[in-house]
Amino acid sequence: MSGVRRAGLVASWIVGLSLLVTAGCGGSEDDRVRKAFEAKLAEHDRQREEAQSKQADAKANVDLVLVPAGSFKMGDNSLGGLPERNETLDAFYIGRHEVSNGDYRDFVVATDAIPPFDWINGEPPAGRLEHPVRVPQIDAERYAKWIGCRLPTKEEWEKAARGEDGRKFPWGNNYDASLCHTEQGQDGDTCPVTRFPAGASPYGCLNMTGNVREWTSSTTSTDGGLRGILKGGGFADDNERKWLRCAMEYFARPTVEKNPMNGFRVARDA
Repeated sequence: MSGVRRAGLVASWIVGLSLLVTAGCGGSEDDRVRKAFEAKLAEHDRQREEAQSKQADAKANVDLVLVPAGSFKMGDNSLGGLPERNETLDAFYIGRHEVSNGDYRDFVVATDAIPPFDWINGEPPAGRLEHPVRVPQIDAERYAKWIGCRLPTKEEWEKAARGEDGRKFPWGNNYDASLCHTEQGQDGDTCPVTRFPAGASPYGCLNMTGNVREWTSSTTSTDGGLRGILKGGGFADDNERKWLRCAMEYFARPTVEKNPMNGFRVARDA
């Protein structure tokens, strides 16, 4: 339950108790009301402690890899609108894996957040705890903040995916469908976030091509309004190579809630 909601409930209980006492319920009735109020407060404290424990566990268990400071080659002239250039970044950490449904479930339970659109009765679909969670950019940012992280910028994401040598894909310059979860030869949906270790980036990040497109913290203005920038291609993107390159960018509304292609991983300052 969220802190705001808890505070509101406690305030409501206090008001209710005050009204009952003012009305003069009588000795035994006063005792009953008081005990009920104390039980509500005890439950409130239990839920708060449980939420704090889940948050502490999530912060302690997030699997991050270090991307060292330095310059790298960003962009791809063959993609159009994404010119090659040198960028320089400070060191940072980024998630080894995409955030999974199991990771996100702790956040939902602890904060009373709205579950993702494809969950059933507030729970991830059976057998999909290790699949990437699919949420809008604003919810990805909330989760990242909850575990003491943030979303990577598009520059950070691209360096983590392709290293310093400007390779087209995380593993090199030649496309290989056996190293990623995309439209070619796959089952038309996501896969567990720990699959395809052979297709890892130079820093050890998995699934930076395929599975889900990943939100960054970067945005751009379009004729249709503000759009968040995603990177990486997803399970349904075609195999025309260019759509799956590390330099490619996708745009979507930050609040769009029902897109099965959009997931994320987290980052943190070094």
